[in-house]
Amino acid sequence: MNGPSLPPGPPRKRAREFAEDKLGTTAADANYSPFVATSQHQISRLIDLASIKPEDVVCDLGFGDASLICGVLEASGCNGLGCEIDGNLVSSARSSAAVVKLGDRLVLTEDLIEPYMESDGFKAATVVFLFHVPDQLAQMAPALRVFLSSRPEVRIVSERFEVAGLTCSGSVLGVVDDEEAQSEAGDYFGSRRPGAFLYNSTFVAEASESEIEMPDGLKLEGIREAKEENNFIVEEMIERVYFKGHRVRIEENDEVWDVGAHCGMFLWGAVREAEGNFSYVAFEPVERSRQALTKNVEILLGRSGNWKIHGLAIGREAGEAEMMVYPRMPGNSTLEDYMSERREARATAMKPETAKRLEEGAEMVKVEVRPLRSFAGRPTFLKVDAEGAELQVLQGIGEKQWEALRVVVGEVHDFDGRLKAVKGLLEGRGFSVRSEPAGGVSDAFILSAVRRL
Repeated sequence: MNGPSLPPGPPRKRAREFAEDKLGTTAADANYSPFVATSQHQISRLIDLASIKPEDVVCDLGFGDASLICGVLEASGCNGLGCEIDGNLVSSARSSAAVVKLGDRLVLTEDLIEPYMESDGFKAATVVFLFHVPDQLAQMAPALRVFLSSRPEVRIVSERFEVAGLTCSGSVLGVVDDEEAQSEAGDYFGSRRPGAFLYNSTFVAEASESEIEMPDGLKLEGIREAKEENNFIVEEMIERVYFKGHRVRIEENDEVWDVGAHCGMFLWGAVREAEGNFSYVAFEPVERSRQALTKNVEILLGRSGNWKIHGLAIGREAGEAEMMVYPRMPGNSTLEDYMSERREARATAMKPETAKRLEEGAEMVKVEVRPLRSFAGRPTFLKVDAEGAELQVLQGIGEKQWEALRVVVGEVHDFDGRLKAVKGLLEGRGFSVRSEPAGGVSDAFILSAVRRL
Protein backbone atom coordinates (compact mmCIF):
# COMPACT_ATOMS: atom_id res chain seq x y z
CA MET A 1 0.00 0.00 0.00
CA ASN A 2 1.35 3.42 -0.87
CA GLY A 3 0.33 6.71 0.86
CA PRO A 4 1.79 10.18 1.29
CA SER A 5 2.56 9.82 5.02
CA LEU A 6 5.46 7.40 4.34
CA PRO A 7 8.70 7.91 2.41
CA PRO A 8 9.14 6.05 -0.90
CA GLY A 9 10.09 2.40 -0.51
CA PRO A 10 12.47 0.24 -2.57
CA PRO A 11 11.53 -1.21 -5.97
CA ARG A 12 9.04 -3.99 -5.42
CA LYS A 13 8.32 -7.35 -7.04
CA ARG A 14 4.89 -8.85 -7.45
CA ALA A 15 3.72 -11.12 -4.65
CA ARG A 16 3.84 -14.15 -6.96
CA GLU A 17 7.58 -13.66 -7.51
CA PHE A 18 8.27 -13.56 -3.79
CA ALA A 19 6.10 -16.65 -3.30
CA GLU A 20 8.28 -18.45 -5.83
CA ASP A 21 11.40 -17.30 -3.99
CA LYS A 22 10.04 -18.69 -0.72
CA LEU A 23 8.12 -21.76 -1.82
CA GLY A 24 9.74 -22.80 -5.10
CA THR A 25 8.18 -23.33 -8.50
CA THR A 26 4.93 -24.72 -7.05
CA ALA A 27 4.04 -21.20 -5.94
CA ALA A 28 3.59 -20.17 -9.57
CA ASP A 29 0.21 -21.89 -9.47
CA ALA A 30 -0.89 -20.20 -6.24
CA ASN A 31 -3.47 -17.41 -6.21
CA TYR A 32 -1.33 -14.62 -4.75
CA SER A 33 -2.63 -11.07 -5.01
CA PRO A 34 -0.70 -8.25 -6.72
CA PHE A 35 0.56 -5.15 -4.97
CA VAL A 36 -2.16 -2.46 -5.24
CA ALA A 37 -1.76 1.06 -3.90
CA THR A 38 -4.18 2.57 -1.37
CA SER A 39 -4.20 6.37 -1.32
CA GLN A 40 -4.26 8.34 1.93
CA HIS A 41 -7.71 9.87 1.46
CA GLN A 42 -9.29 6.40 1.47
CA ILE A 43 -8.18 5.55 5.01
CA SER A 44 -10.83 7.56 6.88
CA ARG A 45 -13.60 5.81 4.95
CA LEU A 46 -12.23 2.40 5.88
CA ILE A 47 -11.93 3.45 9.54
CA ASP A 48 -15.57 4.58 9.52
CA LEU A 49 -16.73 1.38 7.81
CA ALA A 50 -15.08 -0.82 10.46
CA SER A 51 -15.86 1.60 13.37
CA ILE A 52 -12.22 1.43 14.52
CA LYS A 53 -11.61 2.70 18.09
CA PRO A 54 -8.37 3.28 20.05
CA GLU A 55 -8.85 0.00 21.92
CA ASP A 56 -8.85 -2.04 18.68
CA VAL A 57 -5.97 -4.14 17.36
CA VAL A 58 -5.93 -3.86 13.56
CA CYS A 59 -4.24 -6.47 11.34
CA ASP A 60 -3.37 -6.01 7.65
CA LEU A 61 -2.85 -9.37 5.92
CA GLY A 62 -0.40 -8.49 3.14
CA PHE A 63 0.44 -4.94 4.20
CA GLY A 64 2.72 -3.99 1.28
CA ASP A 65 4.69 -0.90 2.40
CA ALA A 66 2.32 -0.57 5.42
CA SER A 67 0.91 2.86 4.56
CA LEU A 68 -2.66 1.64 5.14
CA ILE A 69 -2.00 0.13 8.56
CA CYS A 70 0.18 3.10 9.55
CA GLY A 71 -2.50 5.55 8.43
CA VAL A 72 -5.14 3.70 10.43
CA LEU A 73 -2.97 3.75 13.56
CA GLU A 74 -2.16 7.45 13.16
CA ALA A 75 -5.82 8.41 12.67
CA SER A 76 -7.46 6.16 15.28
CA GLY A 77 -4.86 5.70 18.02
CA CYS A 78 -5.20 1.90 17.96
CA ASN A 79 -2.46 -0.75 17.87
CA GLY A 80 -1.64 -2.79 14.79
CA LEU A 81 0.09 -5.80 13.27
CA GLY A 82 0.34 -7.60 9.96
CA CYS A 83 2.26 -9.92 7.67
CA GLU A 84 3.86 -9.48 4.27
CA ILE A 85 5.66 -11.96 2.03
CA ASP A 86 8.20 -9.45 0.64
CA GLY A 87 11.11 -9.11 3.07
CA ASN A 88 12.33 -5.87 1.44
CA LEU A 89 8.92 -4.28 1.97
CA VAL A 90 8.88 -5.49 5.58
CA SER A 91 12.24 -3.83 6.32
CA SER A 92 11.20 -0.62 4.59
CA ALA A 93 7.83 -0.58 6.37
CA ARG A 94 9.46 -1.02 9.78
CA SER A 95 11.78 1.91 9.11
CA SER A 96 8.88 4.05 7.91
CA ALA A 97 6.80 3.16 10.99
CA ALA A 98 9.69 4.27 13.19
CA VAL A 99 9.87 7.62 11.34
CA VAL A 100 6.22 8.37 12.20
CA LYS A 101 6.81 7.03 15.74
CA LEU A 102 4.61 3.94 15.52
CA GLY A 103 7.32 1.39 16.32
CA ASP A 104 5.95 0.51 19.76
CA ARG A 105 2.34 0.17 18.51
CA LEU A 106 2.91 -1.81 15.32
CA VAL A 107 4.30 -5.35 14.85
CA LEU A 108 5.13 -6.19 11.22
CA THR A 109 6.08 -9.77 10.33
CA GLU A 110 7.57 -11.38 7.23
CA ASP A 111 5.45 -14.46 6.67
CA LEU A 112 2.92 -16.22 4.46
CA ILE A 113 -0.73 -15.59 5.30
CA GLU A 114 -1.69 -19.19 6.07
CA PRO A 115 0.79 -19.84 8.92
CA TYR A 116 0.45 -16.25 10.16
CA MET A 117 -3.31 -16.74 10.72
CA GLU A 118 -2.43 -19.55 13.15
CA SER A 119 -0.22 -17.28 15.27
CA ASP A 120 -1.14 -15.82 18.66
CA GLY A 121 -0.51 -12.34 17.30
CA PHE A 122 -3.18 -12.68 14.63
CA LYS A 123 -5.66 -14.13 17.12
CA ALA A 124 -5.35 -10.94 19.21
CA ALA A 125 -6.65 -8.78 16.32
CA THR A 126 -10.13 -7.27 16.44
CA VAL A 127 -10.11 -5.84 12.88
CA VAL A 128 -8.56 -7.44 9.78
CA PHE A 129 -7.94 -5.70 6.44
CA LEU A 130 -7.80 -7.79 3.25
CA PHE A 131 -6.94 -6.86 -0.32
CA HIS A 132 -6.84 -10.15 -2.21
CA VAL A 133 -8.13 -11.75 -5.40
CA PRO A 134 -11.35 -13.84 -5.17
CA ASP A 135 -9.63 -17.24 -5.42
CA GLN A 136 -7.39 -16.41 -2.47
CA LEU A 137 -10.33 -15.04 -0.47
CA ALA A 138 -12.21 -18.29 -1.08
CA GLN A 139 -9.25 -20.28 0.25
CA MET A 140 -9.10 -18.05 3.32
CA ALA A 141 -12.87 -18.10 3.98
CA PRO A 142 -12.96 -21.06 6.43
CA ALA A 143 -10.20 -19.55 8.59
CA LEU A 144 -11.84 -16.12 8.42
CA ARG A 145 -15.15 -17.62 9.54
CA VAL A 146 -13.42 -19.19 12.54
CA PHE A 147 -11.84 -15.81 13.32
CA LEU A 148 -15.23 -14.04 13.12
CA SER A 149 -16.73 -16.62 15.46
CA SER A 150 -13.96 -16.26 18.04
CA ARG A 151 -15.11 -13.02 19.74
CA PRO A 152 -18.15 -10.75 19.35
CA GLU A 153 -16.11 -7.61 18.66
CA VAL A 154 -14.09 -8.81 15.64
CA ARG A 155 -14.60 -7.36 12.13
CA ILE A 156 -13.15 -7.97 8.66
CA VAL A 157 -12.88 -5.40 5.87
CA SER A 158 -12.25 -6.74 2.36
CA GLU A 159 -11.32 -4.19 -0.29
CA ARG A 160 -12.59 -4.62 -3.84
CA PHE A 161 -14.03 -8.15 -3.51
CA GLU A 162 -16.59 -9.85 -1.29
CA VAL A 163 -15.52 -12.97 0.65
CA ALA A 164 -17.31 -16.09 -0.61
CA GLY A 165 -19.10 -17.91 2.20
CA LEU A 166 -19.40 -14.92 4.56
CA THR A 167 -22.44 -12.64 4.96
CA CYS A 168 -21.67 -8.97 4.33
CA SER A 169 -22.96 -6.64 7.05
CA GLY A 170 -22.04 -3.34 5.39
CA SER A 171 -20.19 -1.85 2.43
CA VAL A 172 -18.94 1.39 0.91
CA LEU A 173 -18.30 2.15 -2.75
CA GLY A 174 -15.46 4.07 -4.30
CA VAL A 175 -12.74 3.14 -1.81
CA VAL A 176 -10.19 2.12 -4.45
CA ASP A 177 -10.71 4.83 -7.03
CA ASP A 178 -7.44 6.47 -8.06
CA GLU A 179 -5.78 5.82 -11.42
CA GLU A 180 -2.48 4.65 -9.93
CA ALA A 181 -4.20 1.94 -7.88
CA GLN A 182 -6.19 0.83 -10.91
CA SER A 183 -3.08 0.54 -13.09
CA GLU A 184 -1.28 -1.43 -10.36
CA ALA A 185 -4.13 -3.94 -10.30
CA GLY A 186 -3.81 -4.79 -13.99
CA ASP A 187 -5.64 -7.90 -15.18
CA TYR A 188 -6.48 -8.99 -11.63
CA PHE A 189 -9.23 -6.41 -11.17
CA GLY A 190 -10.01 -5.05 -14.63
CA SER A 191 -12.92 -2.61 -14.67
CA ARG A 192 -14.68 -4.09 -11.65
CA ARG A 193 -16.46 -1.43 -9.61
CA PRO A 194 -14.41 -0.54 -6.53
CA GLY A 195 -15.65 -0.94 -2.98
CA ALA A 196 -15.02 -2.36 0.47
CA PHE A 197 -17.11 -4.91 2.37
CA LEU A 198 -17.54 -5.37 6.12
CA TYR A 199 -18.07 -8.69 7.95
CA ASN A 200 -18.70 -9.16 11.65
CA SER A 201 -19.49 -11.92 14.12
CA THR A 202 -23.18 -11.03 14.40
CA PHE A 203 -23.82 -12.11 10.85
CA VAL A 204 -21.89 -15.33 11.37
CA ALA A 205 -24.01 -16.16 14.40
CA GLU A 206 -27.20 -15.69 12.37
CA ALA A 207 -26.58 -18.87 10.37
CA SER A 208 -29.45 -20.26 8.35
CA GLU A 209 -31.13 -23.43 9.61
CA SER A 210 -30.60 -24.82 6.12
CA GLU A 211 -26.84 -24.17 6.16
CA ILE A 212 -24.53 -27.11 5.42
CA GLU A 213 -20.99 -27.25 6.75
CA MET A 214 -18.80 -28.86 4.12
CA PRO A 215 -15.84 -31.12 5.05
CA ASP A 216 -13.42 -28.21 4.43
CA GLY A 217 -15.34 -25.92 6.81
CA LEU A 218 -17.06 -23.82 4.13
CA LYS A 219 -20.75 -23.10 4.81
CA LEU A 220 -23.12 -23.57 1.87
CA GLU A 221 -26.87 -23.19 1.48
CA GLY A 222 -28.91 -26.38 1.65
CA ILE A 223 -32.57 -27.17 2.22
CA ARG A 224 -33.68 -27.28 5.85
CA GLU A 225 -36.05 -30.19 5.36
CA ALA A 226 -33.47 -32.19 3.40
CA LYS A 227 -30.32 -32.09 5.54
CA GLU A 228 -30.11 -35.88 5.61
CA GLU A 229 -30.08 -36.00 1.82
CA ASN A 230 -27.62 -33.10 1.56
CA ASN A 231 -25.14 -34.85 3.84
CA PHE A 232 -25.46 -38.10 1.91
CA ILE A 233 -24.74 -36.37 -1.39
CA VAL A 234 -21.62 -34.70 -0.01
CA GLU A 235 -20.15 -37.57 1.97
CA GLU A 236 -21.05 -40.54 -0.23
CA MET A 237 -21.33 -39.21 -3.76
CA ILE A 238 -18.93 -36.30 -3.99
CA GLU A 239 -16.23 -36.97 -1.39
CA ARG A 240 -15.99 -40.75 -1.73
CA VAL A 241 -16.91 -41.54 -5.30
CA TYR A 242 -16.57 -38.92 -8.02
CA PHE A 243 -13.25 -37.30 -7.19
CA LYS A 244 -11.59 -39.77 -4.84
CA GLY A 245 -12.97 -43.14 -5.94
CA HIS A 246 -13.11 -42.59 -9.69
CA ARG A 247 -10.31 -40.01 -9.68
CA VAL A 248 -11.87 -37.79 -12.32
CA ARG A 249 -10.31 -34.35 -12.72
CA ILE A 250 -11.47 -31.00 -14.02
CA GLU A 251 -8.74 -29.37 -16.08
CA GLU A 252 -7.82 -25.78 -16.91
CA ASN A 253 -10.49 -24.13 -19.11
CA ASP A 254 -12.90 -27.07 -18.93
CA GLU A 255 -16.55 -26.27 -19.69
CA VAL A 256 -18.44 -28.16 -16.97
CA TRP A 257 -22.14 -28.95 -17.52
CA ASP A 258 -24.07 -30.20 -14.49
CA VAL A 259 -27.40 -31.90 -15.28
CA GLY A 260 -29.43 -32.31 -12.11
CA ALA A 261 -27.25 -29.86 -10.18
CA HIS A 262 -29.43 -29.93 -7.03
CA CYS A 263 -27.91 -27.47 -4.49
CA GLY A 264 -24.44 -27.43 -6.04
CA MET A 265 -22.68 -30.10 -4.01
CA PHE A 266 -20.92 -31.41 -7.11
CA LEU A 267 -19.69 -27.90 -7.87
CA TRP A 268 -18.16 -27.70 -4.38
CA GLY A 269 -16.16 -30.85 -5.14
CA ALA A 270 -15.25 -29.53 -8.58
CA VAL A 271 -13.87 -26.27 -7.18
CA ARG A 272 -11.81 -28.17 -4.60
CA GLU A 273 -10.36 -30.64 -7.07
CA ALA A 274 -10.07 -28.59 -10.28
CA GLU A 275 -6.63 -28.17 -11.79
CA GLY A 276 -7.44 -24.68 -13.09
CA ASN A 277 -10.24 -22.23 -13.84
CA PHE A 278 -13.36 -23.58 -15.53
CA SER A 279 -16.77 -22.38 -16.71
CA TYR A 280 -19.96 -23.87 -15.26
CA VAL A 281 -23.44 -24.46 -16.70
CA ALA A 282 -26.10 -25.99 -14.42
CA PHE A 283 -29.53 -27.49 -15.15
CA GLU A 284 -31.93 -27.79 -12.19
CA PRO A 285 -35.75 -27.88 -12.61
CA VAL A 286 -36.69 -27.91 -8.87
CA GLU A 287 -37.19 -24.31 -7.76
CA ARG A 288 -36.15 -24.71 -4.10
CA SER A 289 -32.99 -26.57 -5.09
CA ARG A 290 -32.25 -23.93 -7.72
CA GLN A 291 -32.51 -21.12 -5.14
CA ALA A 292 -29.90 -22.82 -2.95
CA LEU A 293 -27.80 -23.61 -6.04
CA THR A 294 -27.73 -19.96 -7.07
CA LYS A 295 -26.47 -18.85 -3.64
CA ASN A 296 -23.82 -21.56 -3.62
CA VAL A 297 -22.59 -20.82 -7.14
CA GLU A 298 -22.15 -17.18 -6.09
CA ILE A 299 -20.17 -18.34 -3.04
CA LEU A 300 -18.00 -20.79 -4.96
CA LEU A 301 -17.49 -18.96 -8.26
CA GLY A 302 -18.37 -15.33 -7.44
CA ARG A 303 -21.28 -13.24 -8.64
CA SER A 304 -19.40 -12.16 -11.76
CA GLY A 305 -17.94 -15.61 -12.48
CA ASN A 306 -18.28 -17.56 -15.71
CA TRP A 307 -21.45 -19.53 -14.93
CA LYS A 308 -25.12 -19.91 -15.88
CA ILE A 309 -28.10 -21.76 -14.36
CA HIS A 310 -31.05 -23.09 -16.38
CA GLY A 311 -34.31 -23.88 -14.56
CA LEU A 312 -35.50 -26.84 -16.61
CA ALA A 313 -35.16 -30.59 -17.07
CA ILE A 314 -32.99 -32.27 -19.70
CA GLY A 315 -34.17 -35.09 -21.96
CA ARG A 316 -33.95 -36.54 -25.45
CA GLU A 317 -36.47 -34.14 -27.05
CA ALA A 318 -38.01 -30.75 -26.23
CA GLY A 319 -41.41 -30.58 -24.58
CA GLU A 320 -43.20 -30.47 -21.23
CA ALA A 321 -43.37 -33.14 -18.55
CA GLU A 322 -44.75 -33.76 -15.09
CA MET A 323 -42.25 -34.05 -12.25
CA MET A 324 -42.82 -35.38 -8.74
CA VAL A 325 -41.04 -33.02 -6.36
CA TYR A 326 -40.18 -34.22 -2.83
CA PRO A 327 -39.56 -31.35 -0.36
CA ARG A 328 -37.70 -33.67 2.05
CA MET A 329 -35.53 -35.17 -0.68
CA PRO A 330 -35.53 -32.81 -3.67
CA GLY A 331 -32.49 -34.58 -5.09
CA ASN A 332 -34.79 -37.55 -5.71
CA SER A 333 -37.42 -35.53 -7.57
CA THR A 334 -38.36 -37.55 -10.63
CA LEU A 335 -40.02 -37.09 -14.01
CA GLU A 336 -43.34 -38.92 -14.11
CA ASP A 337 -42.02 -41.49 -16.61
CA TYR A 338 -39.57 -42.82 -13.98
CA MET A 339 -41.61 -42.29 -10.81
CA SER A 340 -42.75 -45.85 -10.19
CA GLU A 341 -39.31 -47.41 -10.68
CA ARG A 342 -37.68 -44.88 -8.35
CA ARG A 343 -40.27 -45.59 -5.63
CA GLU A 344 -39.66 -49.30 -6.04
CA ALA A 345 -35.90 -48.83 -5.65
CA ARG A 346 -36.31 -46.70 -2.53
CA ALA A 347 -38.65 -49.26 -1.02
CA THR A 348 -35.85 -51.84 -1.07
CA ALA A 349 -33.37 -49.44 0.56
CA MET A 350 -35.48 -47.67 3.20
CA LYS A 351 -37.71 -48.66 6.07
CA PRO A 352 -41.40 -48.10 5.13
CA GLU A 353 -41.80 -45.36 7.74
CA THR A 354 -38.70 -43.55 6.41
CA ALA A 355 -39.92 -43.67 2.81
CA LYS A 356 -43.32 -42.40 3.91
CA ARG A 357 -41.82 -39.52 5.88
CA LEU A 358 -39.57 -38.46 3.02
CA GLU A 359 -42.55 -38.33 0.64
CA GLU A 360 -44.53 -35.98 2.88
CA GLY A 361 -45.64 -32.89 0.98
CA ALA A 362 -44.72 -34.31 -2.43
CA GLU A 363 -46.43 -32.63 -5.37
CA MET A 364 -46.57 -33.00 -9.13
CA VAL A 365 -45.40 -29.94 -11.09
CA LYS A 366 -45.01 -29.17 -14.78
CA VAL A 367 -41.48 -28.61 -16.07
CA GLU A 368 -39.97 -27.68 -19.39
CA VAL A 369 -37.74 -30.33 -20.98
CA ARG A 370 -35.03 -29.59 -23.53
CA PRO A 371 -32.16 -31.62 -25.04
CA LEU A 372 -28.58 -30.54 -24.43
CA ARG A 373 -28.06 -30.00 -28.17
CA SER A 374 -30.42 -26.99 -27.96
CA PHE A 375 -27.92 -25.10 -25.78
CA ALA A 376 -24.93 -23.20 -27.14
CA GLY A 377 -21.53 -24.35 -25.98
CA ARG A 378 -19.26 -27.36 -26.15
CA PRO A 379 -19.02 -29.08 -22.77
CA THR A 380 -15.80 -30.91 -22.01
CA PHE A 381 -16.92 -32.33 -18.63
CA LEU A 382 -20.49 -33.55 -18.13
CA LYS A 383 -22.08 -34.67 -14.87
CA VAL A 384 -25.56 -36.29 -15.05
CA ASP A 385 -27.85 -37.05 -12.10
CA ALA A 386 -31.33 -37.22 -13.62
CA GLU A 387 -33.11 -39.84 -11.46
CA GLY A 388 -33.86 -42.34 -14.20
CA ALA A 389 -33.53 -40.11 -17.28
CA GLU A 390 -29.77 -40.56 -17.74
CA LEU A 391 -29.97 -42.40 -21.08
CA GLN A 392 -32.36 -39.81 -22.49
CA VAL A 393 -30.01 -37.00 -21.41
CA LEU A 394 -27.11 -38.60 -23.28
CA GLN A 395 -29.26 -39.27 -26.33
CA GLY A 396 -30.00 -35.52 -26.52
CA ILE A 397 -26.35 -34.48 -26.88
CA GLY A 398 -25.39 -32.84 -30.20
CA GLU A 399 -22.61 -34.11 -32.45
CA LYS A 400 -20.32 -31.10 -31.87
CA GLN A 401 -20.86 -31.52 -28.13
CA TRP A 402 -19.88 -35.20 -28.30
CA GLU A 403 -16.68 -34.19 -30.11
CA ALA A 404 -15.80 -31.78 -27.29
CA LEU A 405 -16.61 -34.08 -24.36
CA ARG A 406 -13.62 -35.44 -22.47
CA VAL A 407 -15.28 -36.83 -19.29
CA VAL A 408 -18.80 -37.97 -18.38
CA VAL A 409 -19.73 -38.86 -14.81
CA GLY A 410 -23.04 -39.54 -13.14
CA GLU A 411 -25.51 -41.81 -11.45
CA VAL A 412 -27.34 -44.36 -13.58
CA HIS A 413 -30.48 -46.21 -12.41
CA ASP A 414 -30.40 -49.71 -13.87
CA PHE A 415 -33.95 -50.56 -14.89
CA ASP A 416 -34.68 -52.49 -18.08
CA GLY A 417 -30.99 -52.80 -19.00
CA ARG A 418 -30.40 -49.04 -18.80
CA LEU A 419 -26.87 -49.31 -17.36
CA LYS A 420 -25.81 -51.56 -20.24
CA ALA A 421 -27.37 -49.16 -22.75
CA VAL A 422 -25.58 -46.14 -21.24
CA LYS A 423 -22.26 -47.98 -21.23
CA GLY A 424 -22.76 -49.07 -24.82
CA LEU A 425 -23.56 -45.53 -25.94
CA LEU A 426 -20.47 -44.10 -24.27
CA GLU A 427 -18.12 -46.86 -25.43
CA GLY A 428 -19.42 -46.39 -28.96
CA ARG A 429 -18.48 -42.72 -28.68
CA GLY A 430 -14.88 -43.58 -27.77
CA PHE A 431 -14.98 -43.57 -23.96
CA SER A 432 -13.52 -46.00 -21.45
CA VAL A 433 -16.28 -46.65 -18.91
CA ARG A 434 -16.19 -47.68 -15.25
CA SER A 435 -19.19 -48.32 -12.97
CA GLU A 436 -19.87 -49.49 -9.43
CA PRO A 437 -22.91 -49.76 -7.15
CA ALA A 438 -23.65 -46.40 -5.54
CA GLY A 439 -24.90 -47.86 -2.27
CA GLY A 440 -28.04 -46.88 -0.45
CA VAL A 441 -30.45 -47.50 -3.36
CA SER A 442 -30.56 -50.89 -5.03
CA ASP A 443 -30.71 -49.78 -8.67
CA ALA A 444 -28.16 -46.95 -8.53
CA PHE A 445 -24.69 -47.14 -10.07
CA ILE A 446 -21.94 -44.51 -10.21
CA LEU A 447 -20.43 -44.28 -13.66
CA SER A 448 -17.40 -42.45 -15.03
CA ALA A 449 -16.35 -42.33 -18.67
CA VAL A 450 -13.08 -40.88 -19.96
CA ARG A 451 -12.39 -40.45 -23.65
CA ARG A 452 -9.77 -42.89 -24.92
CA LEU A 453 -6.63 -41.29 -26.31
